[in-house]
Amino acid sequence: MARKLNFMIKSNDFLAIDLSSHDLKIAQINISPTRREISNLVTQSIQNLNDEDISKTIRQILNELGIVKPRVLLTIPSFVTITKNIEIPSRDPQEIKEIINLQASRHTPYSREEIIIDYVNIGTYRRNYSKVLLIIVPRSLIRRQLDILDKAGLSVERVTFVPEGVSYIVSKSLRFSALESPVGIIHLNDGFTDFLITQKDKVVFIRNVAIGAQHLLNDRERYESKFVEEIRKSLEVYTGEDIEMNPGRFVLTGAIDALQDLAGILSNSLHISTDNLSYINQLSISEKARRVGLSNRHLSFLDVISCLLAHDTIKVDLVPEEIKLEKDLKQRGREIIKAGILVMTAFVLIYCIMVSKIYIKSRYLRNLSVQYKSVHKEAQELEGNFIKNQIVRDFLSTRGFSLEILAELYEALPLDIQITYLRFDIKGNFSVEGTAESMAGVFSFVDSLGKSSYFKKVETRYTRKRKQGERDVADFALICSFNP
Repeated sequence: MARKLNFMIKSNDFLAIDLSSHDLKIAQINISPTRREISNLVTQSIQNLNDEDISKTIRQILNELGIVKPRVLLTIPSFVTITKNIEIPSRDPQEIKEIINLQASRHTPYSREEIIIDYVNIGTYRRNYSKVLLIIVPRSLIRRQLDILDKAGLSVERVTFVPEGVSYIVSKSLRFSALESPVGIIHLNDGFTDFLITQKDKVVFIRNVAIGAQHLLNDRERYESKFVEEIRKSLEVYTGEDIEMNPGRFVLTGAIDALQDLAGILSNSLHISTDNLSYINQLSISEKARRVGLSNRHLSFLDVISCLLAHDTIKVDLVPEEIKLEKDLKQRGREIIKAGILVMTAFVLIYCIMVSKIYIKSRYLRNLSVQYKSVHKEAQELEGNFIKNQIVRDFLSTRGFSLEILAELYEALPLDIQITYLRFDIKGNFSVEGTAESMAGVFSFVDSLGKSSYFKKVETRYTRKRKQGERDVADFALICSFNP
């Protein structure tokens, strides 16, 4: 026994709408923390209505249901599309998309500007080839339905492809995902039937049959054999295209409550096991919606229900590119506005924080000033006394230092050297000029000063020999610095 499906949807009011047939169909899922089910199913004939009247009808239905600004999916059935199974010489998704954009017009009498295309990637074929199910729909049809919904005050979130949603929901419902062989799905609707082949929750082949539940219910003898023959022909077309292996099982679903014996007829004719699947009993549907589904025996609501339930999983989106671009630009604009608001808010918060900190610190400083005003004068007097003491201490620490320098210089001075010039400054630079009887005396003097603890960096600026009377003497000049 297959389990009931319970899918997560993100919005409380979420609608799927079908405008392609003579009957308008609307399905609603209402989500709350304790409720997650198909809450409403609505159908109404729009066969003889113009576009303006259809918009008014939709508005009236939404008003009666109390729905305001819902998320909306527009569903597109297979009979208004062209589908082709083709092979693309690439495995890269971007390359596949570009090749399909170039080749799509070859598979349809329309020009490229007159169609909207998308595809289902079936999988890798051979080495570098991909099998895809190409989906082509006239742009004018999509634009007309979008305009009708726009006049009804609805903004469409996505344009979904019904066979993809039906394939996914039936596969999940009956747990076909684990099967290696494909499964056939025969979805019976009012005026047509979808022959689908699905594998791993993915539709891989579609053929539309122009016989539906209404034909079989009104004239069973005339259409039953034709219907069975069309199903057999669809299976032959699938086999001839060599897409995948033949299905090992068929499922008959949709408007089948009054046609339960049709599954047995198909089993005997196709020699493949065919079972009935009542989606009304299989999915989570409210009692109110269940009564609507059961009261319309010729209609299948599985198309709108499945696209709602599989919304987060199905890939095909037939929204025109210009509308996608417009939505993308609006979304980016909203994001830029949000970013600007966030930045301005951040600046305001930072400014408020800085102002509050400055205010708090200024108050604290003012309080400190008031508190220590009485001791400020005493602190100034103490500071003045401290500076005086420091000056006296520095004077006492250096007092007599010049005499010590002269005494050290005298101790290092050889007897044969006469000092003619002596100078030092407050920066600690010390220079000596004099005359020696020999150069050896000068070098001895320099060496003695270098060993002293009072001098450092002793250097000879110059030495010059000259005659003094009949003697040879040497004039010299030294520079050094004090070592405090």
